[in-house]
Amino acid sequence: MDIFNFAVYSVIRIECDNGLVGTGFFFSFLNKKVHKISADSETPYITIVTNKHVIENGNNIKIIFSKEHYNQSWGTKSEVFKLNYPLKNHVIMHSDPDIDLCAIKITNALNYISSPNPYFEPFDAYFEPLSIKHIPDESQLEELNYVEDVLMVGYPNGLYDEKNNLPIFRRGITATHSRVDFEGLPECLIDMYITGGSSGSPVFLNFTNTKERDRKPLFLGILKGVMIKEIMELDDSQSNRISKFQIEINLGIVIKAKSLWDIQKQIYSL
Repeated sequence: MDIFNFAVYSVIRIECDNGLVGTGFFFSFLNKKVHKISADSETPYITIVTNKHVIENGNNIKIIFSKEHYNQSWGTKSEVFKLNYPLKNHVIMHSDPDIDLCAIKITNALNYISSPNPYFEPFDAYFEPLSIKHIPDESQLEELNYVEDVLMVGYPNGLYDEKNNLPIFRRGITATHSRVDFEGLPECLIDMYITGGSSGSPVFLNFTNTKERDRKPLFLGILKGVMIKEIMELDDSQSNRISKFQIEINLGIVIKAKSLWDIQKQIYSL
């Protein structure tokens, strides 16, 4: 599966009761203890990863599951299931308060929609999770150039193809080297027009030729926000007042994928 078809089903729109709309993506961690199998076994632990600020002060989120691959519903409205899901006891925060990442455990949600019940026909949600194996190591990042094409998928300004329950793609370039921690933080910058609602979007290395598109997606990280520049202007009047305002400068801040190892370690200790 190429990066485009993979990415389109890795993301999910999040509506939080704190009034914010953002992007999340399915991520499969590993947990040796989930089903109490042998000590050497590894069991997938499905979550939705997003930014902490997307769900801050929220109690519930609404998530929209696709019931089928979009190729199965050409020309018709895609079948979806909207679920109000509580956050309490389901959120794992990154242990560093300055790293804007969290994972929402959705095992209960997936069990609920796939189990017999009197309210709806059970189904298996269609999605493509990212996983620990998609996190690039340092040697892979060292091979990258300072400027690389990148692809982001999510819900800018909360927009999406509602009929088909599909997200929106955007392209840009890396603005700093992906191997280097910008300002000493586990972050890098991308040059791309960023709008609200994109927070939590996964960012991929965008392979553009046929040979490279056959490779596994290289997951660079998670968009957390856009850089802001404060502008000061001197008032022309005799009062000499200084006006201040802020502008976005189209530099997206990406939390590197390696930051998810912290959540992986927490899940292993559950």
